[in-house]
Formats: sequence, C-alpha cells, structure tokens
Amino acid sequence: VFSAKGSQQHMSLSKTFFYHDHTYRLLIALYRAQLLTRFFPPLAKVKFLPQFDGYHRYPVDLHSMHCMRALQNITDEKVSEVYHSLDENEKAILRLATFLHDCGKGRKKDHSELGAIIIKNYALEIGFSEKFATYAHTLIRYHTRMSNIAAREDIYNEKVIYTFIAKIKEPVVLKMLYVLTFADIESVSEGMYSNFNANLLKELYCISMDAFSHDAMISEAGKRTRFEKRLCKEPEFTALKKSTQKKILAIPSNLLFFKFTPLAISRLAAWMESRQASHEFKINHYKMLTIEILTQDPLNLGYLLGKLSNINVATMDIFAVEKGLKYFKIEFLETVDDTEIPYLEIIINDAFDMQKKTRLLPMDIHKNEIDVDCDHSNTYARMFINCKDQKGLLANIISVFDDMDIDIASAKIQTIKNRARNLFLIEKNGKFCAFKDTIINKLID
Repeated sequence: VFSAKGSQQHMSLSKTFFYHDHTYRLLIALYRAQLLTRFFPPLAKVKFLPQFDGYHRYPVDLHSMHCMRALQNITDEKVSEVYHSLDENEKAILRLATFLHDCGKGRKKDHSELGAIIIKNYALEIGFSEKFATYAHTLIRYHTRMSNIAAREDIYNEKVIYTFIAKIKEPVVLKMLYVLTFADIESVSEGMYSNFNANLLKELYCISMDAFSHDAMISEAGKRTRFEKRLCKEPEFTALKKSTQKKILAIPSNLLFFKFTPLAISRLAAWMESRQASHEFKINHYKMLTIEILTQDPLNLGYLLGKLSNINVATMDIFAVEKGLKYFKIEFLETVDDTEIPYLEIIINDAFDMQKKTRLLPMDIHKNEIDVDCDHSNTYARMFINCKDQKGLLANIISVFDDMDIDIASAKIQTIKNRARNLFLIEKNGKFCAFKDTIINKLID
C-alpha cells in the first residue's frame, strides 16, 4: 500500500483510519515509524515545523498528534456530550479536520485559508462526499474563530453571534468546531484549557446553537422574554417571595439575563432577600478567586482593584439589581491561599470608604489603541482598549470611570503576548457618549 501511494487502495485505507475509535493510536504508530507524512501527504510541509509564536510548545506535526489524543480523551463533560451526539460520518470528518487543522502552516498565505483548501481537496480525494469535504473546509477555515470570539469579543452582542454563525452555516458544524476548539487548546500545553476558557467556550456554543433555532435575528427584548420564562421555571426562583421575584424581573439590564444562568440569578435573588446589611460580600477561592459584592453603599472600585492589582482580573460584571442596590462580580485568573482571606476581607471593607486612595502607576495608552462604539446596542456603548499590558492598568481605567461617574455594565479582560485587551460595556443612560472625548483624553494623559 505504501509503495502505491495515491492508489485506490491507499486512498480507501486513509479514509478508514478516521472511522476508528482509536485513530490516535494508529497515527502515533505511523509517526514513530516515520511513515506518517508518506501516508498523509498534507502533513509533509509541516513535518518538524517549529512554532515560534509564544503559544504553542510543539512543532506542528507533533501538535497535531496531541490534538488527536485530546479528541480521543475528552476531559470536558459538555464537549464530550456534544462529541457523542455526532454520527459516525461526522466524527470521521471531525477527526480528519482535527488531525490536519494546521496543515497550511509554513507558507506566506494565512494557514487557515490555505489549510481549508488543502483539506477539502484531500477529503474528496480519499472518498468523502462533497458535503463532508465542505464541512472540513469550514472547520479549518474558522478553526481559531471560536476561541478568539470567546476570549476577545462580546458574545452577548447579537451582531457578533450572527456574524459568527453565518460563517459556520449549520448547527452540526458548530458542534464539530466546538469539539475541535477544545482539542486544539487542550493540546497546546498542560493547563492551557482552564475552567475559565472552558466556561467561555461553553457559553458561546450555547448562545450560538440557540441562535440557529431562529430564522431572523432576535431582538434584545425577545431574548429577554425567553430567558425570563426559563427563570420562572427555576425551583429556587419560584421559592422566593413574590416581591423578590418582581424585583428581579424588573431589573433594567438585559445583560444580567443573557450572562447568568437561571440558577445563578435565582441565587442572587435569594441573597438580595436574605441580606442583613447595607453591603455584603462573598469570597470564593476554590479554583479561581471570585469576589461578589451586594451593596447599597458606594463602592470605591478603583481603590479595590488598585489594592488587588497583583492578581490578574478575568471578567467583571456590575449590575443595578434594584433602585439603590448594585451587584458586583469580579473573577480573577488566579486564586489565593486561605491565609490571605482575612487580608482580602480588610481590603474589601476599606473599599467602602470613598476617601481611600491607592497609588496608581502612570499608564501608557495611545489614542489609536482605544475604540469606542456608542451604537453597540440600544442599551450599551462599547469601549475596547488594546494596549501594552501594565501593572494596575484596570485600576487606572476604572479610576477614570469613577471620576467621570460612568456606569460600567461588564468588562472582559485578557492578556496575550504582553498585550492587554480590555472590553467594557457601558450603560448608555449616563454621560459616557456625551463625554467620550474627555474620557479618552484622561486615559491617554
């Protein structure tokens, strides 16, 4: 068979590999025998090809093998559920796409575009139908899109979601892309696939899959109605006082309903119902440090973040849950020891003193690194800051917002290759858009 590369027998056997439940074991045997590229020509150009991108640890061909191992040993429960919902033909083309997703690297052309062309031609050559070859083309063409959107964009924006699924085109391709994205991240290095990015990808997958069930774009009001119906069926929610239920359903921010599950909203409502003081907080440091604050008192958020600037923030949500009562949720990429909790409690309590100040380091932000969109949605404006990562950067930005009395609805924080990518959604009922030039000038001053 090897001597007759390109023969019908060779092509048929190549296809058969991807219908096997233990494809990785077969491929690793060929890799160790130095026969892998002879049997799978699309990998010839990336054999032993190093990747100097500060992200991947392995050469392209070995990374491809690790991807197949991750696909064979899925550790994420949701990803596993989606994978096992695929039929045998869908699993086979997914295995092929996972194995060859980086086959376009090492050339001047974008590796996703070139790889998509290579894999479609190869899939047809070894006997897959036009439909499944097109699936493979789409998967390779957009194999980095899902992780990029989850990490860098506002996944609660209808435009983002519908632009994304317009490229994917079919729910089954979304399923395969979700599994491929898991395998790609999991195989980069140990710990790269964390609880944090797992939750982001799962949320993006669920929102996108839901969007496929509607022929036209759903308005924010329509989505809110559907989420409220789901919430009203949640046992923990129905167990609350009717007055508490009404307060929750009257929350003006749609984002709360889009970001949090019915169970999470129910538990927030129960906390609102049982609170005893004008401000209360909860600290969870099991895997990632999470601080939740429910307060009627003003919170000196710039001071709080400044004191915690040694820990990288992942996401931050701020919601007005009833008149005069705000809810803050700050998730960090790291955690703290039990011994640090008392010190953390002191910092949070001190943050209710609006006279408190923390020393802020100078910022290095340029005007072309700030993008403001006041037409982001009916409810929110958007500010995106892509600048050099700096100690205390978020604390500085929040301090400017505090000085200008700007209400932040949500924030997504990410750092890649020493670049900070900070996405803020800001309530449009304030003065952000009217004073955006002043705010930008303060940030770059």
